[in-house]
Amino acid sequence: MASTRKDTRAARSRGDAQRELVALFQAGRPAELKAAADRHVRRWPDFAFGWKALGVACQLLGRDPLPALRRAASLLPDDAETLANLGNALRDSGALADADAALRRAVALNPVHPLFRMNFGNVLMDQGRRDEAIAEFRQSLAIAPDTAEAHNNLGHALFGIPGRLDEAIDCYRAALRCRPGFLVAADNLLFALNYSERVRPAEMRAAAEHYGAIVAASVQPARGWPNPPDPERPLRVGLVSGDLRRHPVGYLLRDVLPALDPQRTLIYAYATRPVDDDVSSALKRSVKAWHGVERLADRQLFERVREDRIDILVDLSGHTAHNRLPLFAMRPAPVQASWLGYFATTGLAAIDYFVGDPLVLPETEESHFCEKPWRLPDSYYTFSPPTEAVEVAPLPARARGAISFGFFGALAKLVTPVLDCWSEILTRLPGARLVIKAAGIEQPEVAAAFTAQFAERGIDAGRLCLLGRSGRAEHLAAYGEVDVALDSFPFPGGLTTLEASWMGVPTLGLRGDRFISHQGEMLLHALGLDHWIAPDRTAYVARAVALAGQLDELAALRVGLRDRLIASQLCDGARFAGQLEQAWRGMWRVWCESRR
Repeated sequence: MASTRKDTRAARSRGDAQRELVALFQAGRPAELKAAADRHVRRWPDFAFGWKALGVACQLLGRDPLPALRRAASLLPDDAETLANLGNALRDSGALADADAALRRAVALNPVHPLFRMNFGNVLMDQGRRDEAIAEFRQSLAIAPDTAEAHNNLGHALFGIPGRLDEAIDCYRAALRCRPGFLVAADNLLFALNYSERVRPAEMRAAAEHYGAIVAASVQPARGWPNPPDPERPLRVGLVSGDLRRHPVGYLLRDVLPALDPQRTLIYAYATRPVDDDVSSALKRSVKAWHGVERLADRQLFERVREDRIDILVDLSGHTAHNRLPLFAMRPAPVQASWLGYFATTGLAAIDYFVGDPLVLPETEESHFCEKPWRLPDSYYTFSPPTEAVEVAPLPARARGAISFGFFGALAKLVTPVLDCWSEILTRLPGARLVIKAAGIEQPEVAAAFTAQFAERGIDAGRLCLLGRSGRAEHLAAYGEVDVALDSFPFPGGLTTLEASWMGVPTLGLRGDRFISHQGEMLLHALGLDHWIAPDRTAYVARAVALAGQLDELAALRVGLRDRLIASQLCDGARFAGQLEQAWRGMWRVWCESRR
């Protein structure tokens, strides 16, 4: 009887402990939840719920939850929630195979839990199994149609498939109907709208300003700044980005930052995602201070910027991944600008300037932005030549006997009008082929969807050469398979056009009607290739077809295009750095004048 009473008391104590842990979780007190769970599992090492609660607390606090969740799963091998939590933690750690197994088991145990199916879809996406992921997201929505995250994740899965942009946009809009303040979905929607020719700039501005209003309503902006309004003193400029790495933004900054005058301009970098590669290492050597801020909440980052006494805070992300636009709405710096990483208005009234140049941001299109345009005199960015030693290859048409067109960029850019034009070019040139190099096309279902789009237009898959993601040296060398690059529209290439030119491959572009569409025009103009900018789609197709009979001209251009690029303003990092400093100084003088 004594043993029975003792067992009863122990069970009651564990029950009390479980109720305590549940209450702390529901009250949103993760630090206290962790402390209590730690105490209980030390007392009862086989207390499964305690280990489970400890893992959840660690997840909420940004600490490693895997030891606790593994222990919980060993004690609760058939508890779907524990397995789902473990699967999510394994995914975060990069252990995708183990995450797949854990979430697959959770779904098998509870197939009607919408979040289990959605999280399983996330792991499938990470593994490149896009069709399976789409099926799981759809299953999640069939169970719970108002799950905003599932709509958003389905949109993300569809976004990378040629011809399915409109479906992706509809998914992002559905996510926002379910949760109007869902900023991740709003970012994704705004980013996706840039790829659609159906969406007019005025509509994009309205959608961006709606986002800005949502953000502004949730923050309290600074009312004043301690920064001395001296127009000529050294400036502290903060750069906020998740792309200070092997990314177009990182590559384009690499030769600019070292060329800035450290006596006049001090750069503070705020990296919003963990980065550690050769580009980030080079950028770190060129700044006054580097802060990894991925774990800082917006208010904490606001305080960090204020402590650094930043005069001009520059957004390098816009509505792309890892942006911190809510920080800008809080106005931690007296002057704020958006530059380089995005190509349309942010919609935030708290961002004073959008940096462009006369070609990408003409006066007639200023109404596309809520920010005030600030134009650099030549181009709004410059090119850092690759450090990889890859030589220009001979014109491949000489060996093949027919022209090879190419596109090295994001698959989302391949919208219906682009595919229509390219198919017409291939139809009119039966011997021509198209080389596509894009991340994701190595996935069988994506490649199948891509080739199906051309098959519907009468183009056999044998005329398509599909190449997936690779290292940069291999990426550059692949231009040896291409005679002429075909630009996409309305979203043309930027760094891809510059890399193609570096490898001797000219790009055929199309005139546009908005900032992003003008990017290709700006680059071709800087290279002295204005005649490579077609005024409309009919001329674009005709020009591509005509190039097939101009191999001598293509060969001559190929030999000299790298030197032409090097001699252009696009490779003059020192000159560009001076112009950028003048722009920042001009912005600062405007603010100083306003303080008088």
